[in-house]
Amino acid sequence: MAQVKYKETTIMAGEVFFSGYPLPNDMTSDVKYLNSRYALWQSEHLSYAGVYGYRGIGNVQEKVAKIEIIKDITVLEMPLNFHPASCFFEWKLQGNRYDVSYSNPRNDMSWDKEVTQPDHHIDKHFYEIISHLGFDRRISGFIRRSLDEDEYTTGSIYEFALMDRSAAKILSTANLPSTVDDFWMLIESQKQIGKSLESALFK
Repeated sequence: MAQVKYKETTIMAGEVFFSGYPLPNDMTSDVKYLNSRYALWQSEHLSYAGVYGYRGIGNVQEKVAKIEIIKDITVLEMPLNFHPASCFFEWKLQGNRYDVSYSNPRNDMSWDKEVTQPDHHIDKHFYEIISHLGFDRRISGFIRRSLDEDEYTTGSIYEFALMDRSAAKILSTANLPSTVDDFWMLIESQKQIGKSLESALFK
């Protein structure tokens, strides 16, 4: 991470994000489940966040939460399309994008084997990692913004990993359609009638 030009930015109190998640059927509390995660992953875009609700295995309920940031916080903003977990792979800057070779993990870096993916390693060890970069716990997480070629508004926050749970309030939760294909169909049908996806899910 020390080799890329990240910067500090502020998320303001009152900003609203969405977080998709697969709630295990044996878990009765959405809040308890969300707080059990190493990071609270969110997006400005409900359509983007909702897809993550379909990444569960086994008996789960596909869910999405509407979340409000309740205090001003400072986060790290990643440059261009760079994700901190890209550090575990060979990568190079190609024009206005980072080209990451996910088939070529770096030999000099390995992630925590108690987690299954490099991005979960970043979530779990976030404060230890940024301490080596000279940051302290006043940094509440990190964000990634949409680029010109993405389907979302350029510059909008499409990924937001929040570590400081005291900064967030879960406003409401909703069940997602049973399959991701049904979810995409709902998105399209709402567009056709000129209504938001949020109005269909959070009633």
